[in-house]
Amino acid sequence: QAHETNGITAAEVWALARNEEATLPSFRDRERATLAWVEAMTATPVDVPAALSEELRAQLRPDELVRLAALIAKVNFFARFMHGLGVPAEGFQTRCAFIPPSSA
Repeated sequence: QAHETNGITAAEVWALARNEEATLPSFRDRERATLAWVEAMTATPVDVPAALSEELRAQLRPDELVRLAALIAKVNFFARFMHGLGVPAEGFQTRCAFIPPSSA
């Protein structure tokens, strides 16, 4: 499994798929803040509370924050670009459809 080779457990993937990362103690504050910021940056309309940005700035170095913002912007750009051109989705879903193994 790809997640296992990257150090993520099946339980963590399952929690992410259900937006329940806060329920697992294995996610650090830095990861929780990053995930919350990514969700806020990809919402339509974008809604990033100042407190969330400040929390993330306390967790990431400035260069990490810039890279994260750039990556989010690129993904949003391509998604909206393709949607605007009428390019159909390739069967992906709006949410992760990870089905955990029975051990999760």
